[in-house]
Amino acid sequence: MDFINDLVFLFNKPKVIIIVGKEKEAAKKAITAVLESRFKMGKNLAIVDIEKTGLGKISFFVKNSSLPIFVAADGGEISEIKKIAKNLPAKAAFIFNFDEEAVRMAKNETQARSLTFGFQEGADFKAGDESVNGGINFKINYNGSIVPFWLTKSQKDDKKEIYAALAAAACGTALGLNLVEISQSLSSPLSAKI
Repeated sequence: MDFINDLVFLFNKPKVIIIVGKEKEAAKKAITAVLESRFKMGKNLAIVDIEKTGLGKISFFVKNSSLPIFVAADGGEISEIKKIAKNLPAKAAFIFNFDEEAVRMAKNETQARSLTFGFQEGADFKAGDESVNGGINFKINYNGSIVPFWLTKSQKDDKKEIYAALAAAACGTALGLNLVEISQSLSSPLSAKI
């Protein structure tokens, strides 16, 4: 069955998102909420679970994708992050949590375009003005554009939810969406999945 799936993948050459880190599930839910209404999931966009496919298969997906996107949601396994980042082609996007110093070092390992997210100055997608009042409100500053975001509170850790939304914003931008569209996707009932 893997052979047939590989042939279908080679034929379609979808965009691929690979997510790693301790908070990868939250990031995956947010990214899916942003992208599922704009892409045919599984056909022209695939989100790969590294634990199910294995590290060895990742190179196949990266090599044969029309646009590989690698998301390091948090510190996670640094050696794994560096290994994947090192093997990304120039056409790829490497999206990572700027607040994790060890992950920031992986930027030097790759030729891919880097997009960063976090709360610290220097992050491409910087969260600020966050408040919790029944839901989570915050703003994302990207390239001088500041867009408000509203999330339905579903976890105890508000910061984790904001990180997931930041990762989704970076992913959506890498795929041609604008921050207003991304904010609307995360503010819809889909955000209840986050």
